[in-house]
Amino acid sequence: MTTVEKINDELERFAAGKRETDLRVARCLEEYRRGFSEPRPGEIRRTPWLFSSVVNKHADLAADLPRIRVEGGKDRRAAAALERRIADILEDNLFGELWSDAIFTKLVTGTVCWAVTRGENGVALTLPDLRNVFWEPGVLDLDDSSAVYVRATLAPEVFFSRRPEARGADISFTGDGSRVEIFDRYSREGGRLRLLTFSGRKLLFDSDRELGGRGFYAHGRYPLVLDRLFPDDRSPAGFGFYDLYAGVARDVDLLSAALTQNVNQSAKRRYFCRVGGGINEREFGDLNRDFVHVASSSLGEDAIREIVCEPLPAQSLELLKTRVDELKTASFNRDAVNGGTETGLRSGAAISAVQEAAMKTSRDIFATSRRSLNRLFGAVLALAEEDLGLRGKEFRLVFDEPGKEVNA
Repeated sequence: MTTVEKINDELERFAAGKRETDLRVARCLEEYRRGFSEPRPGEIRRTPWLFSSVVNKHADLAADLPRIRVEGGKDRRAAAALERRIADILEDNLFGELWSDAIFTKLVTGTVCWAVTRGENGVALTLPDLRNVFWEPGVLDLDDSSAVYVRATLAPEVFFSRRPEARGADISFTGDGSRVEIFDRYSREGGRLRLLTFSGRKLLFDSDRELGGRGFYAHGRYPLVLDRLFPDDRSPAGFGFYDLYAGVARDVDLLSAALTQNVNQSAKRRYFCRVGGGINEREFGDLNRDFVHVASSSLGEDAIREIVCEPLPAQSLELLKTRVDELKTASFNRDAVNGGTETGLRSGAAISAVQEAAMKTSRDIFATSRRSLNRLFGAVLALAEEDLGLRGKEFRLVFDEPGKEVNA
């Protein structure tokens, strides 16, 4: 069996082990889109409670754009040069925009994947779709996987213009045949990082062959970092808001739809009309007419009768309020977070204390991101050291207090 056949078999095994995660991510994204999309025929209107929770948390976290400094002991000039180089990398990659997108992805799907790679235009920071990243089944940390795959697609004309040697080869296409699938396989062998790039049965790049056995990146780590919201003890990926709270949101949607339908039916008067009752139904339905003609000299009460729509019991409204409160509490979107309180407090200090307690979740979410960002910026630092020829010196990253922007 050739190397490409072996890694294709391995990729198939990795993808099969991750299928549940991919389906869950797709389901979360679909629920998220329905929060701001027009309902399809036959669907009920989605209330925006859960969407509001995500937006609320995003507003808290997006303001805390990470800012880092480089410290290098006595070599302050080199540390300053590294700091400028990292700032340039972040600016070139529009890190502020990436950070905002990453927060939305983390809150909705539970996991955001960062990639730090070196391309034709320098160091690139990207956010690969988690469904395009594959790891060894059973591992709980991406770094423990024997290999990691990253899938990308290109239009055929672009792919063959870059890879003319692949014409006529057995390459892989997407299901609809419109794009070529390319996979990067990272593995750590003997303390060095190896990269294989392939499509189908065609090997496109082997870092061992191209670099004479040297590691693809000198730092020797996978260029991918997973930042998860709520941990899963079966996977490196985590759970998000829509995994945990979409069920309560659907209860709210169903109850709201039932109450709305009942109110609409009660507000519109409708009638039973006996066939042959002698009533001009067209005139009766025209509310601007003062007179309605009848064909009979005696109009019986059974000729026409109003359809009475009974209101839903009061428990229905109470249940809706209970479900809304449950959703607000469970998804950390209480009124205190938004500047109000339901406790009857009047003291400014007391209200501030309640709001401060409500912000604990946002701070905790940022703390988990900060741990992942340490690894992310560590990879950026390593590539910046290579750029400036500073490998081997002792530098370390220090996070400034959040709230200050690195760049626009």
